[in-house]
Amino acid sequence: MRDSGPYEVGKDIEPGVWITSDPGECLGYVARTRDFDIEGSGDPDDYVGGAVLVGDVHRIVLHRGEFFFADRCSWSRAEASDRTPDPATTAGACAILVGKGDLVQRTLDFGHRAQGDRDDRTTWELQERLSAVVMSQTKKLWSPAGQLVDYLDDPDGYNDGAGTIPKVTRAVDLIRSVCGRS
Repeated sequence: MRDSGPYEVGKDIEPGVWITSDPGECLGYVARTRDFDIEGSGDPDDYVGGAVLVGDVHRIVLHRGEFFFADRCSWSRAEASDRTPDPATTAGACAILVGKGDLVQRTLDFGHRAQGDRDDRTTWELQERLSAVVMSQTKKLWSPAGQLVDYLDDPDGYNDGAGTIPKVTRAVDLIRSVCGRS
């Protein structure tokens, strides 16, 4: 499926996990009504959620009766072989946070770089990947993942002369504890 919408889930497209690996400013979101406009004055309560970056793909889960809107990318229904971790489950969130590529450690390493060695693109990418867990509100993990998103907003404000402040290290310790990576 390429661009546009709305697509009624269960009528125009199948429910399930949908992904895109298109780079750039990909947009995909789901709403309760066909006439919802994310940029307009539609009822904000009609917004269900947006696609999140999981690994190298944007991912969204669509349920029967919802309406899917896509812009600037091609979407396809995920097959079993290309399933991405589900950030709404503890196992999926842990795979995102401390699995392959260790997002938590990458976040800490990036935040510890000198200010001139940090770039906005990497900050945005790390925050978007962490936001998959935050937006899914994964039990026990969304709040500490949110703390890491905040940390990336101002790493120097969260690092004192002795290292990262306890608020951040507690978030990291909680993530690793929940994920069995203590």
